Amino acid sequence: MPQEKIDDISRLSRLVVRVLGLNPGPFTLQGTNTYLVGAGRSRLLIDVGEDMPGYVELLHKVMEQNGVERISDVLITHYHRDHSEGLKSLRRAFGEDLRAWKFQAAYKGEHGPSFDLVKAGVRELTDGQELSTEEGDATVRVLATPGHTPDHVCFVLREEGAVFSGDCVLGDSSAVFEDLSQYMRSLQILLETFPPTNGSASTTCPEARRIYPAHGPLIVDGYNKVREYIDHRSAREQQVLAALREIRESPLLRYTGLSPFGIVRAIYPSLSWKLRIAAAWNVEKHLDKLEAEGVARRRDWLGLPLPTIMGIRIDRIFLRRWFPH
Repeated sequence: MPQEKIDDISRLSRLVVRVLGLNPGPFTLQGTNTYLVGAGRSRLLIDVGEDMPGYVELLHKVMEQNGVERISDVLITHYHRDHSEGLKSLRRAFGEDLRAWKFQAAYKGEHGPSFDLVKAGVRELTDGQELSTEEGDATVRVLATPGHTPDHVCFVLREEGAVFSGDCVLGDSSAVFEDLSQYMRSLQILLETFPPTNGSASTTCPEARRIYPAHGPLIVDGYNKVREYIDHRSAREQQVLAALREIRESPLLRYTGLSPFGIVRAIYPSLSWKLRIAAAWNVEKHLDKLEAEGVARRRDWLGLPLPTIMGIRIDRIFLRRWFPH
């Protein structure tokens, strides 16, 4: 399915301008969306991209077009490189005293930036904390939403009621996650930030149901998109449970079990090879959740240390075998 074209610069509301990170790819989609927030001469910047050539110049262009003289604070949704690496170039361009913030600032993972965020002076966000532009025309509230990563947050724009969702919810794709149980709780938290659909205008602010995702196009109806994500994950879990039941009914599978990749071949028959590997990562997280609930058990075959592909442990998705408990 072709992706919707996203312009490098897009004004999405009176308070929000999207600046594309210029890093398109299979997992970043059209690229990382960064957001300039506010209406005055000083703005907040949500996420900083992957330090791609041309991004800082693009940001300067946006600022000049909108009469912005400075960025007061950088807010990072989570540690992944495509959201944090650009901080180096921004500080070279705007000064080393540029304030930057992240939830669980010390958290490090496999896909992080090339520098230590704590040593770079990134400040610690707390759940529920509010940060405003210097002129007070825009305020965002931190919403802790772990699951995609342990340090993931969304930001709720008070003046609109809209949400900057980071990688918790994407514009035209499903998201990957490290911990499914946490992720499902975070989706529920996100759902509860939106007024439900009731067939009539639920708010006087037209942006109140919006999601500004870190990848993909603007989501106009955030409530129904999050509901769709929850339903999608619940349906996938039922498919994984069906695969486990098939193991119980097959003498051969009762001995061999199924790998996450084997389950993916049944659930996602039309996916490309690369996307099947990513899907197997998600299926493994479903199986981890079911193991914690006492529904599934695993056995590692051979114990061979295979390489990673796109940051995904290949032994876990090909050699780890799963069985009904």
